[in-house]
Amino acid sequence: MIAPGAFGTYSKKRGPLVVQGGRLSIWFFVGLMLTIYGVMILAAGLYGLAYPPNVKLASLHADLWWGAILLAGGLVYLRAFNPSKMGPPEA
Repeated sequence: MIAPGAFGTYSKKRGPLVVQGGRLSIWFFVGLMLTIYGVMILAAGLYGLAYPPNVKLASLHADLWWGAILLAGGLVYLRAFNPSKMGPPEA
């Protein structure tokens, strides 16, 4: 379990959370994947607006909402765990 307030810092108990010796945090890649999936699903939703599918509940535009949520979550993770914003590790 990650201690509260430990995001973006180095934890003495569990080790570095973002960067240690050139390694990147897994959360940065999770954010990257969420962003990519969000863009793809959002693009499919925009395509569905132009060419509506012949299915029930298409008027809810679930793909647009889900794509936007994934994209927003991915961007938050990318910003929070961006390795360029981290300082050098504590000695």
